[in-house]
Amino acid sequence: MKIFNIRIGEAVETALDRAKQAMIDIEEGREPTEYFGAGFETMSQLTKIFTPTRWDLIEYLKKAGAMSIYQLAKELGRDYRNVHSDVQTLLERSVIKKDEDDKIYMPWDKIVVDWPILKDAA
Repeated sequence: MKIFNIRIGEAVETALDRAKQAMIDIEEGREPTEYFGAGFETMSQLTKIFTPTRWDLIEYLKKAGAMSIYQLAKELGRDYRNVHSDVQTLLERSVIKKDEDDKIYMPWDKIVVDWPILKDAA
């Protein structure tokens, strides 16, 4: 299962430690643990990238499969330029990808959002 992890409140050191461990694994001939994700210091940083309309776009791509940006805008009933901007933001963060035909798609089986403050409150 391919998982995209979103972590809120993760210290930069934690991400660096994960990268360091991957490099050690490679140097020692082991396969590093795959990790795909994005980290944010605060919830407000996350919501600047993952807006409600971008979540809708991600969910739609997951259900519908690969398509052009034009087709996606048409099916979502949104302005092409706004969808294009959203797609570029999500591509830059590897949340969505482009295939060899230049169609965009959601490559992850699951997106997991981890916010430690919620765990402490429970």
